[in-house]
Amino acid sequence: MTFQRPPEHGPQFEAMMAQIDFKLTNEGVDIPTRPMLAVREVSMTYNLSMPLGGDTMRMPPELRENAALSEAINQWYKDNYGDRLKEDHARVGW
Repeated sequence: MTFQRPPEHGPQFEAMMAQIDFKLTNEGVDIPTRPMLAVREVSMTYNLSMPLGGDTMRMPPELRENAALSEAINQWYKDNYGDRLKEDHARVGW
């Protein structure tokens, strides 16, 4: 476990996200689940409390300070997977 700040943008962020996504892919995690697990992975690796979304003004400070990073992770997935992030409810039996 490391206590430095994770990158939030740029080539280092892209490399971190590609590595996390590769790991999740190899673990068989479906695309719609990956953003949430990627936030969890960064949170655990860097010992951070991170929100999964919501109104930043209502968050405690330890979540608010990492809200931008959480959003950057989610945006990375939107940019890379687009509509594939939408869960196919017919496939999962809904």
